[in-house]
Amino acid sequence: MIKTARNYAVTSRMAYDGGELSVPPEGYGIYINSNTGEFILFANVGSDPNAYDGSNDDVIEEEYTLPNNTVFEDMLSDSCDGSSGVDEVVIIFRPPLADASIIDGVGDTMNTLYMRLSRAGSPAGVYKCIHMNRTAGFPEIDL
Repeated sequence: MIKTARNYAVTSRMAYDGGELSVPPEGYGIYINSNTGEFILFANVGSDPNAYDGSNDDVIEEEYTLPNNTVFEDMLSDSCDGSSGVDEVVIIFRPPLADASIIDGVGDTMNTLYMRLSRAGSPAGVYKCIHMNRTAGFPEIDL
């Protein structure tokens, strides 16, 4: 979904906003909630260009919830091995160059994002880490 949001911003993909078809001036974003395992791809047309304004303002393109056998351990800003993370993050890509912003649930900008995921029942310390750097805007899976 992160790659899709970036691609939508780069290609200036149009979205329906109030029955009108147009390119969202604030691009496309991903809302991620680590407590629920929810990922929402949205056209960023709401009142706050740096937040997910929900389905009342922003246009939801796609929703995904992690399966029950996947545990969303944490979202962190320093490394995948850190211990103090955030519950919500919004990643926004603005056209035409897909400039990326990573904003945590309290509105602070993050330079990097690490998402730590594991399988239910996995031994402690066994996880996969998805890393995203704001400058590059590409997610990478650390193996």
